[in-house]
Amino acid sequence: MFTRAADWRYWTGQNPAWRTTLGRKRPKRERRILRDEQFGALVAAMPADIRLMIAVAVTTGMRVSEILALQWRCLDVDRGTVRVEKRCYRGDTDEPKTDQSRRELPLGSLVAPLS
Repeated sequence: MFTRAADWRYWTGQNPAWRTTLGRKRPKRERRILRDEQFGALVAAMPADIRLMIAVAVTTGMRVSEILALQWRCLDVDRGTVRVEKRCYRGDTDEPKTDQSRRELPLGSLVAPLS
């Protein structure tokens, strides 16, 4: 902040944060990784629509905002693919942020349930 202020000539003194360092980042809580059976039990306890979202996320690697914006026309069951064309964030549906986010992904094991 002070560097930018000096660049814009709002600050003429020495940057008071000059040569300071941040300490080592410490996690706030222990990182836990679920075992396969724990993950399966967790997913089985969820409502069907949430299970489908999780299956899409795990199978395709799509972001939650991309899954929320999915439409049936984006699915090509014959080819076994899904097109990412939109994203939905806090109720706002729009194009993906970057050109790389607009892509076609394989549906993998989801093809059979959707057929």
